[in-house]
Amino acid sequence: NCKFTNITATFCPPCVIGQPCPPCTPSPGIAIWAVGNPISPKPGSTLFESLTVGGPTNVEKNTFVNCHRAVLIEKNSNFKIENNQFTNVKPTTPFISSEVIKVQNTINNAARITNNVFQNYHTGILLQDVRSAQQISPIQIDINKLNNGKAGIRAEYSTKPPSTSQSVLEIKTNTITG
Repeated sequence: NCKFTNITATFCPPCVIGQPCPPCTPSPGIAIWAVGNPISPKPGSTLFESLTVGGPTNVEKNTFVNCHRAVLIEKNSNFKIENNQFTNVKPTTPFISSEVIKVQNTINNAARITNNVFQNYHTGILLQDVRSAQQISPIQIDINKLNNGKAGIRAEYSTKPPSTSQSVLEIKTNTITG
């Protein structure tokens, strides 16, 4: 039951030789940044890192307020993000992308984003180059409520493993309102 509020990072623009450096300014930051195993595991491997954010009960619920990105998962990781509240997770300038949950460049055996509430966000969930390592284990995004955002769920380059007809990505029973 963690509360992540007003997460910031410091942005320092580059200096120009012979001129004073511009001032550094605080900017929204990332609440949880998880980097898994850099080696691509083979199906059935146990070389996967695991991340759990939240859980099925209110005692395990996390709250994220005013951050650039709540959860960033990179590389090969199993993950479950369940029963969390995300509010005001969006960029401070129109030129910076901001996702509440971003998963990128990963192969996993188990992945689920379920029963979360997103309120006032730019992009709710973004999957970039995410693959399931097992034919029987799709990546599941279900029972989430996404309210007042620009883009609810986005998947880019998410593919299924070779020689299988099973869907790798299951998106079902989500509520998305503008």
